[in-house]
Amino acid sequence: MDNYTSSASSSSTFLLENTDGSIYPSDLVLNLMEDSSSSLTNTNDNLSPSSSLSSLNQSFDISKNQISYPCCVFHCKPNSHPFQERCIPLNEQIKVGRAVARLKALPNNAIFDCKVLSRQHAKIWYENGKFLLQDTKSSNGTFVNSQRLGKCNEESPPFEIFSGDIIQFGVDVTENNRKTTHSCIILEVKLFHADGNEGFTRNINGQSLLQMKELDINTQTLYQLSQYIQVNNKKEVLNTNLLELKYQSYYN
Repeated sequence: MDNYTSSASSSSTFLLENTDGSIYPSDLVLNLMEDSSSSLTNTNDNLSPSSSLSSLNQSFDISKNQISYPCCVFHCKPNSHPFQERCIPLNEQIKVGRAVARLKALPNNAIFDCKVLSRQHAKIWYENGKFLLQDTKSSNGTFVNSQRLGKCNEESPPFEIFSGDIIQFGVDVTENNRKTTHSCIILEVKLFHADGNEGFTRNINGQSLLQMKELDINTQTLYQLSQYIQVNNKKEVLNTNLLELKYQSYYN
């Protein structure tokens, strides 16, 4: 009990500053300090940039592996807190969150030994052929292609993600008194259906290739409909002209 009180008292003197200069609430300090002893012994996910190159270069080749479920592959970006590449089956909703004593980072889950993540940060799932991401009231936010999902400490609506999207969990946090920066998770996601085919990518306008194909089909349908109307209009004009000719010939 005394140890806990002392730890809480010392952590309360910390101020956390975001890279934009804003000050984070003191409850985030507890997240940063929590389970620090267990995270020091966790070598699966806590990798230094110099020692983790071989691990980060590990590649999951979906085409050479039998998969029974849709899955997502997380590729670590250079400006991210380092982590091993992940291949995560989406046979159920997958929780994204911070590693704690009983929940460790593994190559097949979305748990990260990253201090700026919330325990219950976000979730990913597959539904009706779509890959969905939702922020679950995280403190530091979830971002897709630099767009934040929802507001701070509020659950966001489900957001469809596409293969090749850049996803960011949390933001970089700096401790004022230590001048130490804790980096967030930044990754490129690759999405695969259960048959091994990669999911659609998002184009530069924010639409998926599937949406573009649907747009092309709709455009073609509208064109065919306009042609049909034009033909029918011509037929009506022709019929009108024929009736007028018959009328004139009858009375003449």
